[in-house]
Amino acid sequence: MTLFFDIVPAIIVLDLAAHEENMPIFCAGADVDEAGLSYLPPRLHASLSPTELSWRLVRAALVPLLVNLMLLSDSDHPELVRHIRMAWRRFLRALRLSITVCNLDHLPDLSSLHFLMHQLGQLRDTEVSRLEVLDQIKTRFILKYVGQESSISELEKSLEMTAQLQRQAIREWLLDTSMQDTVWALTLWAITLFTVAKTKSPISDQPAGLSDWATLQIRAIHKKFERSQDSRRNAQTRHRTRIWAKRLRFAIEDLEGLLHPPSDQWLKKAIQVQRREGEFRDLQVLVELAERYGSWSLALKLRKFVMSGQIQKYMNHPADPDS
Repeated sequence: MTLFFDIVPAIIVLDLAAHEENMPIFCAGADVDEAGLSYLPPRLHASLSPTELSWRLVRAALVPLLVNLMLLSDSDHPELVRHIRMAWRRFLRALRLSITVCNLDHLPDLSSLHFLMHQLGQLRDTEVSRLEVLDQIKTRFILKYVGQESSISELEKSLEMTAQLQRQAIREWLLDTSMQDTVWALTLWAITLFTVAKTKSPISDQPAGLSDWATLQIRAIHKKFERSQDSRRNAQTRHRTRIWAKRLRFAIEDLEGLLHPPSDQWLKKAIQVQRREGEFRDLQVLVELAERYGSWSLALKLRKFVMSGQIQKYMNHPADPDS
């Protein structure tokens, strides 16, 4: 597809820049399987300049974002959607962290990407409900409590058709000129950031500066994470708690090289809460989709189990809570 030829140069440019910094290089066929390119946290140390820190945070997220968008133009693998959405969140997180240490000038308009991520979020909800939650309902003894075998079968068919239509719309948007212009503008902006970073001297005479900054960032996010847990009362506030769990997890993973001592306990708690609230949200989404497609009896029974908390005991814990 046309998108392939538009994104590949962007990946090459980013990796040429990375090569000068001795950072991991994307190699087609070596680092990517059919599930896409996984995110790897950047290599950070306290002697980096603030601008170079920002560059490494941005590049770590931008390369898997572009690679997996390229693959999405031809592949139906559901993991690609998860990888893209995770890389996008990491990129936004990199921007939020970066603006606290340096000026990020001339960031391009990202509205096309925001719209794409909204579409991918809807596709992810559809596929998680169809491929994960319904499958667990059928295989982990929940079916005997829920029943409704024929309703589940009909809902699966409806969700499969919906996913096909959602993918078609996403691929059409990937080929839109505004989307491709955004990809190139974002790439050129990132290379400009890299060029500026190369001209900045490392702060080797003050190695504690970035470490102190990173510690303060983690503490601030953790404080908001704890507050969100205290106010967790309904689906909306639980979703907010999940968002703060993700932000805390991403920040700790990305800034690990700067943290002394590492925030291991906070990281474990963030992953645990993210997983728990993610499972609850997945079940809520399934109920909403069952209602939307007319499976009223199934939706009613599922809602009772969700609200009582009983159904969560039967759900698998995914290997990675990102979705």
